[in-house]
Amino acid sequence: MNRKNPPSPPVVKKDERPGWVTEIRKYKIITPLYGGGEETQKADSVTTVRATEVRGHLRFWWRATRGGLFSDLKMLHKAEGKIWGSAAVEKEKDSGPSDVKIVVQTHSKGEEDKPFEVVRSKKSGKPNIQSRPGSIVPSYAAFPLQPKKEDAIVGMETLAVRVGVEFALEITYPKSIEKDVQAALWAWETFGGIGGRTRRGFGALKLDERWVEDQKVPTALPQAGQVKTELEKQLKEYLVADAKWPVGVPHIAHILRMKVFPKNPVSPIQAWRNLIERYQYFRQFGARVDKTTGEQKNQGLSLWPEANVLRARLKRPAKWPENMSAPQLADKFPRAAFGLPILFHLPHDGDGTFTVQGDKLSPTSEKSYERLASRLILKPLACANDQYVGIAFVLHGPPEPPTGLQIKETLPVQKPVKWKLEESEAGSEPLNKILHGQPDVLQAFLDFLN
Repeated sequence: MNRKNPPSPPVVKKDERPGWVTEIRKYKIITPLYGGGEETQKADSVTTVRATEVRGHLRFWWRATRGGLFSDLKMLHKAEGKIWGSAAVEKEKDSGPSDVKIVVQTHSKGEEDKPFEVVRSKKSGKPNIQSRPGSIVPSYAAFPLQPKKEDAIVGMETLAVRVGVEFALEITYPKSIEKDVQAALWAWETFGGIGGRTRRGFGALKLDERWVEDQKVPTALPQAGQVKTELEKQLKEYLVADAKWPVGVPHIAHILRMKVFPKNPVSPIQAWRNLIERYQYFRQFGARVDKTTGEQKNQGLSLWPEANVLRARLKRPAKWPENMSAPQLADKFPRAAFGLPILFHLPHDGDGTFTVQGDKLSPTSEKSYERLASRLILKPLACANDQYVGIAFVLHGPPEPPTGLQIKETLPVQKPVKWKLEESEAGSEPLNKILHGQPDVLQAFLDFLN
């Protein structure tokens, strides 16, 4: 009987300085890698996974776990720079290189997967953009990779993600900051990923092996049936009991705002697809109804208020299902809770597309807080015994840019742009059909996962 030789330990160049630690972590990327390279929306052409990118992700997750130790942003940024490095700034004495050394070695660059293709429409003969049969990527999550309609050519090369990427991370740090480094690594592996669009599940990680100096260390993955309980226990290792984050810093709280879906283990791709499909249904399909009957219809009128709010500001009448009695219009854009910018199309009204984004930096500025990353994270989670579940997790942090929201395009009726719903609005028709009285849209989505 042929037996495979046991894996040999990786070559670790131990740091000879007293009090320094070197470890190697081997990862599989269990969902496709989106972007992350020198060109937007493409993986790095040489290394696939870049050390600078890993450092950037670890900085974020360090703030999300350890930022509550600091009373204000200035102290937080000073500590962050000391650990992860800071750019040299004139008259800034604290700038300097990082105490953490990161080296990445790509073991497998994987293969390309193109989520979209352009074919000739059988009806019109024009180029038609569609999901590519055979792609494992849920098209709703990959929409930025679609060619623009005006650029579409039948058979054209479309943008790709990479599937099956594997890499090793060698990280060296002084033992005095071990808790900081371990907290960032744990949160990154659990809730984050590598590349772009990690909050929608791309680039999710599975820690395969961990070596500290020349000793193999067990990987502490949660049991599939006890995910939330075990993650909260692990989190206690990295958060202090009285942690208070400076205003505006996204972070993880002691009690995880999270739902496991599906609860039974499936493949990582299936767990991811299940989450994205439910997310799409909640945001789009499940809120659309037939104009006449009011029955659910994927291409019907939306029960979310945004389109009718835009119609009101365009001085146009609202559109409701004919059989809906006494509908109430909430003058809000609640789906902004899922992140900014958000586009609204009114093709049947002849009014084009409208963009809700962050407002101007100041009344006199021409620049705006255009983007705000979603606080909702959807991803598969690697568990013990090579099992996987899906998790929907909400970060604590600012729900909107510091100056509020604006509609980018000029409208005849200018009014403040708000997103946060009142209980009365969430409990009135038609929003009650979607939210069931829950004014917190992200919580309503978590409740929807069952």
